[in-house]
Amino acid sequence: MVTDIAKRWANLARTGAIETKFIGVDWSTVMFTMEKGQDTIELKKFLLEQEEAYEIKIRDQLFRRPGDPPFEEVFQIEEEKNRHSEL
Repeated sequence: MVTDIAKRWANLARTGAIETKFIGVDWSTVMFTMEKGQDTIELKKFLLEQEEAYEIKIRDQLFRRPGDPPFEEVFQIEEEKNRHSEL
């Protein structure tokens, strides 16, 4: 699934003239590389508009949609729900 998302994002970004490569790393991570560093702002905006993207990291900075809690908090809440549903 992550690989499919990476391919779709690469195709969509290309139509917006953002030269980047996306690679599915694990079940919750897509890594990207950029040809031109000046596209960083456009890429950040593009990624945060994608439903599947929750949080992106560019260099050492994390970005989320305004008001969204950190991914770790969301992940912990989901794990807690899953544990209670298994009982």
